[in-house]
Amino acid sequence: PTMMEEMVFNQFPGINDAGKEALELMHFVFGMLSLSLVAAVIVALTIKVKESAKTAALILAVIHVGWVIPDWISIFIGKQHPPIAIMLVTLIPVIVLFYGWKKADL
Repeated sequence: PTMMEEMVFNQFPGINDAGKEALELMHFVFGMLSLSLVAAVIVALTIKVKESAKTAALILAVIHVGWVIPDWISIFIGKQHPPIAIMLVTLIPVIVLFYGWKKADL
């Protein structure tokens, strides 16, 4: 809680308790979304039917594109964005999933 106060809430001068609660909820939601994406990838890796695996790869790739594209849009329009290194790392699963959808074999 102390670290959250220093690292997050101090970035928003004048934030009230409702604002703090909203930020904590956002962190929880994004954490759960991240865990669900990891779980979906793990489950998709267990698929043994080629067509099903390719379909799962496509669906996961589209979801991942939706996750990373806002950062790339932000960089091109000049708004705040994560470090370039982080943005490049987030592209790796997208590239791998699209490759798996098009070219991979079981």
